[in-house]
Amino acid sequence: MANSFKEAFRLAGFKSDNLDRGASSAKEATGTNLGAASRQAVASPARGGSPTKPGLTAAAGAPSNRSGVAAVRRTSQASGQTKAPVKGIGATPQQTKSIASSRHPTSRPPREYDIQVLGEPSCTIREHQGSARKLLTDVEGAGRAVQVHTGETSDDREVVLGLDFGTSCAKVVIGDYVLNKAWAVPFYKPSDIESYLIPSRLFQTGQQYSLSTGTHEFRDLKLALMADPGALAVQQRVVAFLALIIRRARGWFLNEHRAPFVRTNILWKLSIGLPAALHQQPELSRLFAGLANAAWTVAGLPEDVQETSVRSALDENRAGPATTSDVEVTVVPEIAAQIYGFVVSNQFDRNAANIFLMADVGSGTVDSSLFHVRSGLGGRYDFEFFTSVVEANGVSNLHRHRVDWWIKALTQMGGQERLVDEVARTKLFTDIGISIPETFRSYFIGLRPRFMKNSQDPDEYFFKSRVSSQVRGRSLWRAYKNDLLKKEVLAGVPFFMCGGGARMDFYRQLNNELKPQPGFPWLRAVSKAMNVPRDLIAPGVAPMDYDRLSVAYGLSRLEVGKVVRALPMPKLPPDPTSNWRDHYVDKDLC
Repeated sequence: MANSFKEAFRLAGFKSDNLDRGASSAKEATGTNLGAASRQAVASPARGGSPTKPGLTAAAGAPSNRSGVAAVRRTSQASGQTKAPVKGIGATPQQTKSIASSRHPTSRPPREYDIQVLGEPSCTIREHQGSARKLLTDVEGAGRAVQVHTGETSDDREVVLGLDFGTSCAKVVIGDYVLNKAWAVPFYKPSDIESYLIPSRLFQTGQQYSLSTGTHEFRDLKLALMADPGALAVQQRVVAFLALIIRRARGWFLNEHRAPFVRTNILWKLSIGLPAALHQQPELSRLFAGLANAAWTVAGLPEDVQETSVRSALDENRAGPATTSDVEVTVVPEIAAQIYGFVVSNQFDRNAANIFLMADVGSGTVDSSLFHVRSGLGGRYDFEFFTSVVEANGVSNLHRHRVDWWIKALTQMGGQERLVDEVARTKLFTDIGISIPETFRSYFIGLRPRFMKNSQDPDEYFFKSRVSSQVRGRSLWRAYKNDLLKKEVLAGVPFFMCGGGARMDFYRQLNNELKPQPGFPWLRAVSKAMNVPRDLIAPGVAPMDYDRLSVAYGLSRLEVGKVVRALPMPKLPPDPTSNWRDHYVDKDLC
C-alpha cells in the first residue's frame, strides 16, 4: 500500500528525494531529541550532499587534515603573511578564514567561499517565546453537536465547512449559500490574521489528543502523510488533528450563529483541499476523503478525542463510508479553491482566455499550476489543468537547505560545535513557531560569507535550481514543450502568487523571473493581486493578508464541476521557416 501511494506521488511530480526527506523530517519531528539531532548533524555535515573527501585543498590551497575536515588558512590582516594551515579555528575578530566547500548540500559543482568571523558569532533564529495565545473556550464542547434544533424543523439548508490543512497551519471558513456569506473561523480572540491560523501541531498524553498541551508533540503532520500515506500511525494523528479542528470550528459557528438554525436542519458539507498534482491521483484523493470522513465522525463523539476512537473510526471508514453519515465530504484542488475569489469578482472576464498561472508558496511545498477555468452548468466551475507540480520547495524546506549549508560550513571551520548546535535546533521548526530570515546570511551575527566569482550561494542555488525551475520551467514552459498550448496563448498569462511564503522577498523574485527573457520574449507572466471577496467576514484581517485564507474561503464557496487534465494538441507538420531559437531550451528552464 505504501509503495503504491509513493508511486502516485511520483506521478504527481513529487520527487523521490523529497519523499525521503519528508519521511525523515517527519520521524525527526515526532520524537528525536534535538540535541542528539544536532550532534548527528555535526558528525555528518553533508546530509543531502557529498561528504568532504580527504585531501581536498582549501580555497587558498591548504590540504585537509586527517579527520577529513578541510583545513583553514589564517591570514593576518596586519602583516599580510600567511600562516601554515592548522586544525580548528581559534579565531580573533581580525582574522579571515578561507575554507573550501567540496559541495553545497544539494548542488553538484564545487563552490568556494570565504567566511569572515567578527567578534563572538551567534545564531539569530529563535522560536517565538512569551505567552502563547490561548485557544477560545466554550467551543470544543459545542462542536460535538452537528445541529442546533432539538428535533422539529421547517426547512433544510446546506452549510459548507472549508478546511485548508496546511503544512504549517490550518485555516477554516464556513459558508452559507442561502445567506451568501462566509465566516473565517477564529481559533484565538480575533485581532489579526494570526487569530485564524492554528499550527498544524498535535499533542498527546496517554490516549488523549490535544491542540495545546501533552507529553508528546507531533509536528509536520501533512509532510509526514505526504511522505508515507500508508502509515497507520501517521493517518491516526492526521485524523485526530482534523477532528479537533472540525470540533472547534463547528462549535464556534453553532455558538455565534445559532439563531438562524433553531428550526433549520443543517446539511453539512466538508470540503478539504489537496494539491492539484495529487488530486489527479484517484488513490490519494480517496485517502484524503476517507481521513476527513473519519475525522468528522470522531469530532461528533461525546468524549474527548482518544486514540482508540480514532483507530475505530479509521477501521470503519476502510470498511466503507457509513450510509448514515451526516456529512458530504469532497476533496478539491487547492489551487482551484484559491482562484475562486478572483473568478467571482468584477476582475474576471468570462470572455477572456482565462488561463492562469498560480504558485501557492506554503511552509513545506510550492504548489504550482497552469490551468483554464470556465463557468459550467448550475453555477459550477470547470477546471482544465495543463501542468500541475507540487514539490518540497516551501519556506521550511528553504530553511532546512540553508541550515544544512551552515552546518557543513561551520563543521569545516572546526571548533564551532556551539553554533552548529544552535542552528541545527531550528531545522525542524516547520510550523509558524519561527520567522525565517530573508537571506541565509542573516542566520548569524558575526559571520560574513563571501562567494568567489561564478559561484552560487545556497539561496541562489535553491531559487534557480528548484523554485524557478518548478514555476517557470515545469509549470509554464512545459505547457508549450508538451504541445498543450501555443506560444501566443502563453504570452502574458496572469500570474497569482499566494500563501504564507509569498510575503518573503526570496519568493517574490518569481515576479521578475517571469518577465521576458533573452531568446524567449513570449515566455512571460503578468503578476496579479487578489482582492478580498465582499462576502467574506473576517474581523481584523488586512486586505494584504486575505490570500492566507483564500483556499479555505474557496473551499467553503466553490462548486466544482469538471476537473480534467489537458491533452496535447494534434501534431502539425513542422514550419520550415521556424527559427532555431524556437527549439533551443535553456538549461534553467528544464
